[in-house]
Amino acid sequence: MNDTVQILYVDDEPINLMLFKVNFQDSFTIHTTDSGESGLQILRHHPEIKAVISDMKMPGMNGVEFIATAKAEFPDLSCFILTG
Repeated sequence: MNDTVQILYVDDEPINLMLFKVNFQDSFTIHTTDSGESGLQILRHHPEIKAVISDMKMPGMNGVEFIATAKAEFPDLSCFILTG
């Protein structure tokens, strides 16, 4: 069983996803995805995720919409929004 803290990072820029994973994968279990919709699916399949970091500006569902939806389903989730 993996006891590392699991984090979900949501960003529509592939380079940001790759850099985040490379920089933090030794300390955390990192899940990444490029949209809020798929981020919700990952959370539903991995309820052990403790924190979400989301880009603000994304096509479709923006970061605020994603975080609001995620917090409604997973109220104990720690959430952070990044913006350029």
